Amino acid sequence: ITCVATDTFRSAEAFTEAHWLVLFGGLACTVLLCLYLVRSRRELENRIRLTQTIYEREELFRQLAETVDVVFWATNAEATRLEYIGPAFRHLTGQGVRLESSELSLMLDVFRPADGRALHAALEQLRSNGGRFTIVLPVERGDRGLRWLRVCGFPVREPGCELSRIVGFFEDITEHKLAEDALRDSEEKLRTLFNHSPDLIFTVDSQADILLTNRPLPFPIGTGGEKRSELVLPANVRIGYRDRLQQVFASGCVDHFQFARDDATWWEVRMVPISSASEVMAAMVVLTDVTENRKLQWQAIRNARLASLGVLSAGVAHEINNPNHAILANASLLARIWRDALPILAEYEEEQGDFLLAGLSFHQASEIIERGMTEIGDNAKRIRKIVNNLKHLGKEDRGQMDEVADVGKILRAVARLLAARIRKHTDAFSLALPDSLPAVKGNVQQLEQVFINVIVNALESLPERSRSVRVSAAADDQGKRITVRVEDQGQGIAEDVITQIGEPFFTTKGDSGGTGLGLSISSSIIEKHGGVLRFESRENEGTTVCIELPVIKED
Repeated sequence: ITCVATDTFRSAEAFTEAHWLVLFGGLACTVLLCLYLVRSRRELENRIRLTQTIYEREELFRQLAETVDVVFWATNAEATRLEYIGPAFRHLTGQGVRLESSELSLMLDVFRPADGRALHAALEQLRSNGGRFTIVLPVERGDRGLRWLRVCGFPVREPGCELSRIVGFFEDITEHKLAEDALRDSEEKLRTLFNHSPDLIFTVDSQADILLTNRPLPFPIGTGGEKRSELVLPANVRIGYRDRLQQVFASGCVDHFQFARDDATWWEVRMVPISSASEVMAAMVVLTDVTENRKLQWQAIRNARLASLGVLSAGVAHEINNPNHAILANASLLARIWRDALPILAEYEEEQGDFLLAGLSFHQASEIIERGMTEIGDNAKRIRKIVNNLKHLGKEDRGQMDEVADVGKILRAVARLLAARIRKHTDAFSLALPDSLPAVKGNVQQLEQVFINVIVNALESLPERSRSVRVSAAADDQGKRITVRVEDQGQGIAEDVITQIGEPFFTTKGDSGGTGLGLSISSSIIEKHGGVLRFESRENEGTTVCIELPVIKED
């Protein structure tokens, strides 16, 4: 640039007229050019950083898609074209699948036709209402066997709320599904066991309010929504139950007790603490019907007493036998001596006339002595029979049911054994038996126990000695069963009582020490022998007990 005018270049005039304007204009252009270059460099650096970020994110997404056991996918807004599906999809379909395909069937055909249609319907539902979906479908393709996939889909919208695409993922939840199914199956079995338990089970909090129960609770009082657990129990045990429950919460120890209801049933209450760490959060209460156990306990006690009585009776019988043998021997000897001395005494009477023996004339004394000797022998023999019965009662009962039993012989032995009791209660006892009866198979001592129980009950029902008890036995026309009948003219049994007399612990003789087990045990024994025990009664007129037993079948 020059400041000298030439013929070909006359720009110097500008410098002559406005040289400062030119200078500043040049500087401004230079600054603008520098700013442009700086800005371009910054934009280039931003593009480089953005490209690096995009590359890193794409690499991260690629690593995520290829290493995580989740298959990501995306379709267009119409759900007609597959825009993306992750490489992990090969684990589901096998290595031969072409992931470059854009057909939606690539994603749907991995499932069974019905499941594929369900997935397609879920996509259509998402398109129509815009919500997300989650479904669980089984898949059997690939090299991993049967697997369970959770398929989730989400809508992607543009700023104008237009649906631009649908994205989602496949997640393998096989382990979770199997564990969930196993847990559900275990819970179902536990629930079935819990609900079908014969016990009444419920959980309670520290206030004794019911939290959970295995069946509807029949509260005796209160409304249907009543939660107080003590209402399940009789009124007389509720306070004790509350006190024991509080001790369970305080100590964390198990407690239990038993109680009887008005219907003669026995129940056991068990209270088990349910703890979390060191604190008792709740308690499980179990109510169990232990009537049968109590029955067995009482039966065992009774059997033990009978066994002790049998052993004692056998010992007493042995002690009685010794003096009784001496009485029999001496009575026989004295009878022979008297018979030998009688002719001499008669001859003396003829020679000397009548004389006194113990203040009695010879004829009176001879009659009394003769009768006395006979009675001594007969009574000693009777004692021997009673002792033999006591010995038989004292024998160990092994519960065998294959003995051949003569019912007539057993009834005669029972009558002899109860002779003293019969004389105490009645003057009109009769035993009507045929000459022979068919044999039955069973346990002789158990049948004796039944006949003793029934006859004793008949005797104790008599209001006065003039009333009778009649025992009879006979075979039916076909000869298949024997019926033993015990008929009394006692007080009879009321209609509301006769239906309960065979139940354990039911007794009308509680004041006199009755346990209510006699007829229950008798009924059980007869059932074990294949027989039937029946009662027919009219109040204030008497009772008839029929015992039917099957006879031994002839081969």
